[in-house]
Amino acid sequence: MATLNDPRGSQEALFDVEPQSLPWHELLVVAENDTPTDTSPLAWLERLDARLPVYAAACRDEASRLATQWRHMAPHLESFRPEEIESVVAQRISAATRCGAADALIEMVRAEQSRLRARTGSSALSLARRDALRALLDGVFLDRMETSRSLTGIVLETLCSIALDLEVTERHVGGDASQLKESLAELRAHITQAAAVLRRLPDNVDVKTDIDEPVARIASRCVARYADSLDVQLLWRGGEPQTAESAEALLWVLQELLCHLRLSTAGWATVTVALDSSITMTVTTPSAAFHVSGEEPLWLSRCRLRLHLAEGELWVATTADGSSVRITLPR
Repeated sequence: MATLNDPRGSQEALFDVEPQSLPWHELLVVAENDTPTDTSPLAWLERLDARLPVYAAACRDEASRLATQWRHMAPHLESFRPEEIESVVAQRISAATRCGAADALIEMVRAEQSRLRARTGSSALSLARRDALRALLDGVFLDRMETSRSLTGIVLETLCSIALDLEVTERHVGGDASQLKESLAELRAHITQAAAVLRRLPDNVDVKTDIDEPVARIASRCVARYADSLDVQLLWRGGEPQTAESAEALLWVLQELLCHLRLSTAGWATVTVALDSSITMTVTTPSAAFHVSGEEPLWLSRCRLRLHLAEGELWVATTADGSSVRITLPR
C-alpha cells in the first residue's frame, strides 16, 4: 500500500485517513542503515522542507486528476450511482484539504527554520561578544600591569642612578666635610630604602600558577603580594571551585579589589571565601574605599562585567563601620 511519501498511489491509502490525523512523520521515515547523523531540530526541519514540496506536488496532481474526472462525470450524473458520486466528491474534498494542509505545513516549516537560524545566529553573536568582552577585560588588566611594571622599572633605574651619583659625590667630598658627608649618606640611604619599597610593590599581582594548583593557594599568594602596603586577612572555607570559569573570575575580581584597596589607602581588609552550593566572596574594609556615589566607578564596572561572563553577581554595601563588596559565582 502506498504511503504519504507517494500520495499518487492507491486511493485507499490516500484518502481513507482523516485529514486531522495525517501521518506527517512518515515523510521522514528512513532506512535503518541511513540514519541521519545530525538530529538537531534545524536539521530535522531541513529534511522535512526538502521532502514536503514533492508531497505537495503529488497532492496537487491528485487533486487535478480528480477535477478532470469530475468534469467528465458532471454532464452525465444520472448515469452514476449515488454512492459513486458521493465517493468522487469526498475524494475531491479530501484532496483539496491535503493540498491546503501541505502548503500550510511548508510555510510553517520554513518560518520555523528562519526563526531557529536567527536564534542560532544570535547565539553565535552573543558568544562572540562574550569572548570579545573577556579579551577586552583581560587586555585592560594586562595593559595596566605592563604599565605598572614599566613605570616601576623607570623609577628604580632613576633612583639607582641617583644613589650611585651620591655615592661618587660622597667620596669626592673627603674627610674635611664630615657634616656634608653625613647628609649625603642619609640621603643615599633614604633613596635606597625607597627603591626597596618599589621593588616590593605587587605589580598588579602577576601570580604565577602551576597546573592543578589549588585556587585557595593562589588566592593566598595574591593577598601576600600586598603585605607591604595593605594588611589583608584571607579566610577560605569549603574546598575548591569546580569550574575553571568560576575560579578565574574569582581570582580576577580579587586582584581588582585588592588593587583598588591599595590605591585608595584603605589600610587593611578581610577577604572571606565560602564554598557550598555556590561561591561567595566578601571583601570588607573599615574604610569607605568601596563606597559608591553617583556614577559607577571603573573598578566596579570591570568587576561586574567579569562576573557577568561567569554568570556571577556583585553587591556593594556601605555602613557606619566601613564598606564591603560581596560576589557570588556558580561553584
